[in-house]
Amino acid sequence: MAEFFRLGLSLGSCDVSQVVHWAEKVVEREAKPNHAFIELCLANNQTVSAVKSLLIDVPGTLTENLPLRMLLGHCWHIVSRHPEQGGRLLRPLYLLGCLEHFESDIQDALVCLEDELCLAEDKVFGSLEDVMKKFCVFLQPFASDAPTEALNR
Repeated sequence: MAEFFRLGLSLGSCDVSQVVHWAEKVVEREAKPNHAFIELCLANNQTVSAVKSLLIDVPGTLTENLPLRMLLGHCWHIVSRHPEQGGRLLRPLYLLGCLEHFESDIQDALVCLEDELCLAEDKVFGSLEDVMKKFCVFLQPFASDAPTEALNR
């Protein structure tokens, strides 16, 4: 979950209060929570970059590609409820993939979608509505990977 939240904060699809809420739930469940969770519980007034640094200290084993799948599922839930948010997420997700080195099939799909978005914005080819529909279709297979219980408050 920590890596999901780090990616979500980078993308802007999660906020600090969601991270704090998750950390509080972990502290409630654990008899002796790791200090990293306690630090996160106190992070409400911290900057996003400070919270991302705190998330790096959370212990655990990273399951390859799971945080990315969770992030894409979370994005699908956002876009399915608020289609107008697709444009706010697509380009940053593409850029995040360049920085984080997403698996190639996902990055390739994001490159194509971002190219189509640029063409539609410049009124060269296609429409923004069509690009957003394709973005939703791309995200939909990841919907079941979204960590909805950690994001509900």
